[in-house]
Amino acid sequence: MVKYTIYNQKQGPGEKTATINLGAALNRRAKNVLLIDLDPQGNLCYSLGINEFEQSLGDALLGEVSLEAIMQEQEGLNILPSDNGLADTEISVARTLDQETV
Repeated sequence: MVKYTIYNQKQGPGEKTATINLGAALNRRAKNVLLIDLDPQGNLCYSLGINEFEQSLGDALLGEVSLEAIMQEQEGLNILPSDNGLADTEISVARTLDQETV
């Protein structure tokens, strides 16, 4: 299994576009692809046409739902969606004693 991470604290330099294109290219080579949207604005999901979902990555990180339950599929790509609730999740996790294990 090969894992790639595309990350930048500052928005705008193209990580979303690079992520989508790399995921699509790997998918075309018959690779299983999981994209994880860690942006509270959910721009990766929005760019892939995923606009409606009941629960997101923030709910999974708090243990309220499994990752499998929130997973979305779009054009052969598996996506763990995010929304603005992820910012609240970050604050909640920061207040826990075992924050490193979340």
